[in-house]
Amino acid sequence: MKLKYFILFFCYSIALAVIFQKFILSFLPSLHAVNGLLPGDAQYFNEVAVKLANQIISNGWGAWKFYPAYGATGNTSLLAAFYAALGFDPAWMILINALLHAAGGILIVRISALIIPGNIGARAGIIAATFFVVFPSSLNWYGQIHKDGFSIFSTLLFLNVWLKSDDLNNTGWLFVFEFFAAVFLSVMVRPYHLYFVLIGFATMFLFEILCEAVKYVCHGGFACKRMTLKLLLIAGIALAIQVAPKGDQMGYTSWNGGFFAGNNLSETPWEWQPTSFIPSKLDKFMEIVAKTRAGMINNALQANASSMIDVDVRPNNFVDVILYLPRAAQIAMFAPFPSKWFEKNGALRYVAVAETLIWYLLAPGVFLLLSAGFNKKLIGLLIFSLSCMAVLGFTIANVGSLYRVRYVFLFVFIMAGVIGWQQFFDLHKNKMACVRLRESVRWIGAAVPFALMGLLVVAMGCAIYSGSLASIIACVVGFVSLGLVVWFDRRGMGVYGNSGQK
Repeated sequence: MKLKYFILFFCYSIALAVIFQKFILSFLPSLHAVNGLLPGDAQYFNEVAVKLANQIISNGWGAWKFYPAYGATGNTSLLAAFYAALGFDPAWMILINALLHAAGGILIVRISALIIPGNIGARAGIIAATFFVVFPSSLNWYGQIHKDGFSIFSTLLFLNVWLKSDDLNNTGWLFVFEFFAAVFLSVMVRPYHLYFVLIGFATMFLFEILCEAVKYVCHGGFACKRMTLKLLLIAGIALAIQVAPKGDQMGYTSWNGGFFAGNNLSETPWEWQPTSFIPSKLDKFMEIVAKTRAGMINNALQANASSMIDVDVRPNNFVDVILYLPRAAQIAMFAPFPSKWFEKNGALRYVAVAETLIWYLLAPGVFLLLSAGFNKKLIGLLIFSLSCMAVLGFTIANVGSLYRVRYVFLFVFIMAGVIGWQQFFDLHKNKMACVRLRESVRWIGAAVPFALMGLLVVAMGCAIYSGSLASIIACVVGFVSLGLVVWFDRRGMGVYGNSGQK
């Protein structure tokens, strides 16, 4: 069943990415840079990839670099390899991005099933994964050249590994491979992403140690092997941080704290004030975090960036950083706030409002789920996501940028909200209504592959119209994959072809 959903997610991602790149953006000149790319990061990564590909063509593959330029990492070097071997077309990344995006959706299904075993967890996971795949804002990475697809998938893989570590029978070679794959993908595109994983794992570990201590006092027994394995995962992340190439993840550490220009803030330079009662390494880490926030605010204001929030808050000591974290978590979880929804017009703003509204409607489900009983796995995941979002909300004062990088962490809460509402409606269900609903869902499920086939036909038309060979190949792969699903379903075999039951 998971394979079927993976193929459906994969084909949807291919179709939307091609339509977005080769058709939609051509009608939005204010958002179209070149070759179906948005201005900003995607345009910059494309320029770096073209330059590196030309060097490879001229000087051989010895000119290839893993981190080719400032801010450009493994995704850009991979694209450059495609350019050098296959031709200059950003659409070569569509298959890779669609694969990661669809696999991320399947990991959400798996994580939901690990949290709540049984039909409720499975159904809720499919709903949450569908939201994850179809939210239009995700086109910013799977329909473009970006790091987020790799980073998001690695985060979900880390969470899956952490949950699987609760069952020692699940910790074979596949478990080890998934952990190292997650580390590699993080190092490939964002080495500093491992810091977020380390923070999240550390907070989850402290929570689980507390739970084990309470269990030991009340009932006796301590899960020594399981907790040792989790500690080894944390040590593995810490070791990866030490040995991974540093790249430019600490770019603002060299910022001199100079004056803010072109705004009404104080002209006093930002300067960190050390705190004597905490370890120096912790104080230095907090300085880097606070300096990153101040430097990013300075750069954003100089560039007249919109959607800034709390730009006058620039903590410069340990205590002020800690005191601002609750507000940072609030911003990361719930921005853009309703009071800002209709300040500006535009397609991107309407997409953000619609997605945020869906999250607001699902948010009560989180409390319904928490009130249904103590679930250590669920609470651990929420702690992980909340701690990571608090750090993101602190360092990033631009709601637009924050909206993109918080995606995977927010979806842990969205998944929990879906599970909570699923449990609520399951407890208060009407039998006749459930029968009709199941029948409707069955018909919708049967129609989805054919709807996706129509979407792929449209995508193929856009690919042919644009003359993009890479897009045509991506669509052909989508047609073949979807055709297999339809063929197996019509034969009543299921996607694995090993069942004669319908």
